[in-house]
Amino acid sequence: MIRTRHRAPNGAPLFVNRLIESASPYLRQHAHNPVDWRPWSEAAFAEAKARGVMVFLSIGYASCHWCHVMEEESFDDEAVAGLLNRDFLPVKLDREESPDIDAQYASAALLFSGRTGWPNNLLLVPDGAWPAMTFSYLRKDMLLRALQAALQEWGRPERRKIILQQAQQLGEAARDLTLKRPPPAPLSGETFDAAADGIARQSDPLHGGFGQGEKFPNEVVSRFLLDSAARRAGRTPALDAATTLLKAVLTGGVHDQIGGGFHRYAVDRDWRTPHFEKMLPTQALMIRSLLAAQSLEPDPVYERAMKRTLAFVAREMTSPEGLFHTALDADSRDASGKMEEGAYYLWRPQEAEAALGSMPESERRHVLSTLGLLTQPRLAGGVTPHLDPRARIDFPRLDPALDRLLAARRGRPSPFVDDKALIGWNGLMIRALAEYSMAMDSPAEAALADRAAQILWARGRNPDGSLARGLMNGRPFGLGTVEDYAYLGLGFVALHDALRDARILSAAESLGDMMWKGAFHPDYGLLAAPAPLGPHIDARDMAAPSGNAAALELYALLSRRTSKPENHKRAETLSRALSGSIGQEAGAHTEAMTATRILHQGETGAMRALAQGRLTLWARRDGNLLKIDLEASPGWVWNDPPPTLIGRGVGPLRIEKHGISAPVIGPGVATLSLRLCGEGRCLPAETTSFRLG
Repeated sequence: MIRTRHRAPNGAPLFVNRLIESASPYLRQHAHNPVDWRPWSEAAFAEAKARGVMVFLSIGYASCHWCHVMEEESFDDEAVAGLLNRDFLPVKLDREESPDIDAQYASAALLFSGRTGWPNNLLLVPDGAWPAMTFSYLRKDMLLRALQAALQEWGRPERRKIILQQAQQLGEAARDLTLKRPPPAPLSGETFDAAADGIARQSDPLHGGFGQGEKFPNEVVSRFLLDSAARRAGRTPALDAATTLLKAVLTGGVHDQIGGGFHRYAVDRDWRTPHFEKMLPTQALMIRSLLAAQSLEPDPVYERAMKRTLAFVAREMTSPEGLFHTALDADSRDASGKMEEGAYYLWRPQEAEAALGSMPESERRHVLSTLGLLTQPRLAGGVTPHLDPRARIDFPRLDPALDRLLAARRGRPSPFVDDKALIGWNGLMIRALAEYSMAMDSPAEAALADRAAQILWARGRNPDGSLARGLMNGRPFGLGTVEDYAYLGLGFVALHDALRDARILSAAESLGDMMWKGAFHPDYGLLAAPAPLGPHIDARDMAAPSGNAAALELYALLSRRTSKPENHKRAETLSRALSGSIGQEAGAHTEAMTATRILHQGETGAMRALAQGRLTLWARRDGNLLKIDLEASPGWVWNDPPPTLIGRGVGPLRIEKHGISAPVIGPGVATLSLRLCGEGRCLPAETTSFRLG
């Protein structure tokens, strides 16, 4: 779609800049602006230095609402373009193509103004790419005033010298935000449980989630809370906070009640009004959170939400060959043809009634009432469908009506789809599919995950064998980041567990080896990436797990599935380097805590690997029985000496042909201890625990 109002009589765009050659959908969105954009490159900075002008850097992504607004108001305006082209060197950057660069300049924005977001616009000095000024969305008049004021300052030699000094100071401070960290601190299960309960006490007990304004699903945090709950008996603050959050998300407007899947976040406390973009990580991470909740407290509402999310991903976020798209835009055209945020998803009562067609009047009113479509709209375009969190919803009655509403909605102008395949984000979805396949005994999802994994492994690498950042039109682009290696590796581990294919585990190990050799920085004890202001370390969880925490989890899981000692050592190294930060800011390092618990205490899912992969365990409840299937590698036995299962809430152990079983006589935690023997020796005893309610 060509996004410009500057067109010839035949409709052709009047302007074409260098971004037209980019693989990035976001950069191509700006290819017909009158602004003479360059992509990020050394050549752009060399040109700026030769001309003696500052670089105007604008960072965004394809589904960013305020990026679109600023483009329409300013970057497609000839007055703004004239100023930028004449007196600055304009550069566009896709944050999803270059997350390490984006992260450093996001830190600069945070230090400069106390906030960050996209678009992130910066004025950079050409020598060193240090940030002199940052700002997010500005109206056209404000942008012009800011640029003209900066230009006046830059034109005064005495002020330019100060600007250069201050820009370097800001850039160094932004770089050091990720490099400086507290000394290592001791970690234990008690540390993690206390952190989980402390985080839980910060949650909103009435509406769920965290904070009083914008609310995110916080999937990484909820997974940590649920992992903590899985290791303890009974109700805990962590379990209550996680389940309250998930149920609030599922009933609110941030959950697409009609089409399935989840918007990125809510702009209000009660989850009714979403920011409407849909991103792939949100879908993958929500599926994993719901799986964890389902394993602790089975609920058909969780299962329904997962199935509908998977159906949405298959329908709207999957390419014909089987890779997963990056995002769906928040904006789409309304009935008048104007681009508006949420236009595709909002309803007026009369629109819904028309879509329900021949249904009886009483049934139509029931549907409108159940979906909240008779309430006062919070947005000009109508109401976001949502459920009453206090009501008991009759889904078998509601779902046929949702099918009708979805069919009607698909007749509307649909949001733009960012169809590039980011390798790391595809890895997150591969993991979610594989884990769903195992937990729900549904081979179809493992087959979908395997199809995507094979494409990524075959075509997602650069000529030197390194991982690419993504695939666009079937071709690799960019350099893989730490998160790409780690997320894809975790996807491969889960797929190995689902399919029991040793080649997939070998591929995961290869990714771990390449990542460590290419990114480990001995000065910081963590994985680092080169970035314009110096090394960048991705160690703080945001909407998805940080790269270093995901890497820690990858090495921890590999250490439980292979006999390669490097995996355990690498996990220990990363855990130690992050331990001080965990103590100071636990809420930003929940994935690292989950991974460290896996390393030292084992996994909490239904499927677990023991004895360096020589023994695989599957646990399930069958009525009042806890059943544990055990499969040892050829030449190894698990029942000589016999295992033990002890703990509150569990009855006598019974050894069976393919495992063990025991009656569950109450809530508690049972600990299985066993020793694997074979090849003329017995391995050290191992333990793993099960929450019984």
